[in-house]
This record gives sequence, C-alpha cells and structure tokens, in this order.
Amino acid sequence: MLEAFVDIEDDSLSWYVSTKRSWLRPTAGFEGIKTVQLKVFLNVSDLPPQAERFLMQHELLNNVPLGLLTRMRQNPFEYPEVYVFLITDSQGQVLGYAHHTPPHPLCLSYMSDEVAVFFARSLAARGHGFTRVHGCEPIISGFTSAYPEFDQRIQEKDEQELFCLQELIPVRPCSGKPQIAIETQRSTVISWLHAFNRDCRLPAMTDEYWYKLFANRIASHDLWVWLDQSRPVAMACAGRHLPHGRSIGWVYTPPELRGRGYASNLVSRLSQSLLQKHDYVCLFTQRSNPTSNKIYRAMGYQSVAIFTECLMRPKTFGLT
Repeated sequence: MLEAFVDIEDDSLSWYVSTKRSWLRPTAGFEGIKTVQLKVFLNVSDLPPQAERFLMQHELLNNVPLGLLTRMRQNPFEYPEVYVFLITDSQGQVLGYAHHTPPHPLCLSYMSDEVAVFFARSLAARGHGFTRVHGCEPIISGFTSAYPEFDQRIQEKDEQELFCLQELIPVRPCSGKPQIAIETQRSTVISWLHAFNRDCRLPAMTDEYWYKLFANRIASHDLWVWLDQSRPVAMACAGRHLPHGRSIGWVYTPPELRGRGYASNLVSRLSQSLLQKHDYVCLFTQRSNPTSNKIYRAMGYQSVAIFTECLMRPKTFGLT
C-alpha cells in the first residue's frame, strides 16, 4: 500500500517517433514504489535538476510545461505568481510535474495514469484553487475523474490537437510578404492579441500585460506579421524554446481578412525559418476548426496527440 504525504517548500495518444529521435517514451508509474511525495515550489530557481530532466524524457508532449519553465526563468515578469508541483518517490525520482501561474491554467506534464490520480487527490487535500487545467489525453481525463467534486464542476472542454513539423511542404503563394513586427504596429497587434484570447476562450489580459509581451517579442524578433499593400493583415509568433524544437503560437487573422492565405503563408515562412535552426516545429490547433487543421496537414504538420483544456465553475478546489 502506498504511503503518501505532502512536503511544501518556499491514445488517443499517437506515438510520434522521429527518424532522428524518439520524443515519446513510456513513463514511470508506482511499480515497486512505497512512498510518493508531492512537493510544492514557489520559485522555479529552487527546482532540482531532475524536474527538467523528467520533462525532457517526453519533450514533445511536454512542450508546454518545458517551454514555459524556460520562460519563467528568463521572463519572470510574465508570471508574478508561480506554483510548481513535483510528484517524486522517496529517492527524489520525479514521477510527474505540473505548474500553475494564475490566471493561466494548471498545466500537467505527461505522466502515468496512477501518478495523475495521486496528484489530483493530493491537490484536493491541499485545497489549491484553480479554474482551468490543461494536459494531454488520457492523462487529463484520469486527473479530472480522480476527484468527483472536481469532475462535476467542469463547464466546458476545449479539445486541441498537437502537430509537429520536420519537413515543410510549400503552400500556395498569396499577395504580400512576411515582416518581423515593429513598434509602429503595436496598437494593431495588441488589438489582435485581445481578439486571439477571446477566440480561444483564454483569460482576458490587460493592455499593460500585452505591451510588455509585445516589447519582449519584438526585441527577440519572434513576432511576425504578414504585410499586404504595406499594412499588417495577419500575425504569428515563434513561441516556446525546446531542447530540439520550437513552437508557434498567436496565429491570427482578423475575420474580415480570412480566407486569403495570409496566415498559412505566414506560418509557412516562419516554420521554414525555425526549421533552419531546430529539428522540429510544433503548434496547437482547435479540433473544432477543421479548416486550419487541414491547412497545417497540407504543410506537412503531423498529428501527435490530443490535449484537453477544462474550464470549471469558480470554487476552491478542496475536500468538503
């Protein structure tokens, strides 16, 4: 029988195997383990090196927690409140990872079903509050079903598909050209970022928050726009840094300009640029949008896994 305690310190899976590397491997459960611990860290600088090594074992499936962990270290202003959870055995071996940076979702790593169940019940015992949780299937379903009161609070489930690209297939050209975003485009891009979050049902952020992110992304040359007749008509951003790859996010075209190939050409050119430096590029799509999924497949993106984000009724997540 497992002994569990909390120690607080300040597929639907598609198996994706590269010809170069395997980014998806079996993950450890509780076989032969008698003691399991949930450790909570409030500062990423306090994390042991085993945490990142654990995430790197499943680099592609862990692209969100792995990439955001790097960003939390490099740009702490983006995450003023941080909770990092490690599930370990008594020897310190990491069995699972999650982090919560309110108002963003609780983000789960790839882990075994039994570790996910242990984490859900331990988190409930701590009374840690959150209203969104994100992770890959079937781990996210195991996590939510482990605690009935949590499962009953789910209002909405947003299914996403993780895609990976290693070899780009050219897209049909459209009018215009790509450009790295510049300061004079700030107001346009920030209005698009607000719209992007609304479309993806993400938490609303302040203009001040977007101003800081815009300044950061143009300084790093990660934010791109597509220009047609000298005006920006679409955007995309190089996102999370990963050991062997890079992600793409913030893909957006205003509704009145959609259907002209702007975003697909921009993503194609950005993907091509990133593949010159990395083994792969990855991105998420809404499964409810078959048009964008078809476009990405036509570019050479391959489906890797299904992820789910659950939105719950606000309430402290704890035992009653």
